[in-house]
Amino acid sequence: MLRNAKTSLVLAAVLLAAATTAQATPSTLAYEGTLENAAGEPVECSNATNCPEGLLSFTFRLYADDVDAPPLWTETHAAVPVVRGVFRVELGA
Repeated sequence: MLRNAKTSLVLAAVLLAAATTAQATPSTLAYEGTLENAAGEPVECSNATNCPEGLLSFTFRLYADDVDAPPLWTETHAAVPVVRGVFRVELGA
């Protein structure tokens, strides 16, 4: 009976730890997007050879509404590589 109680206690602790971890809010968000030029072709800007002006800079903003509201949050990522039109950033870092 003591063995069952210990097993139950360990199981409860594991479930509590898992529930606490699952409820934790992440502080960052991985974001992946695509970028095309005016002709609809994927942008390639992964190094100085194919993007001599340097890697691209992106600014992300979050608004409460769409009518003349100032942004609630802004974050800029400089020197973001774009490979075959795809870029990736970690927002909130």
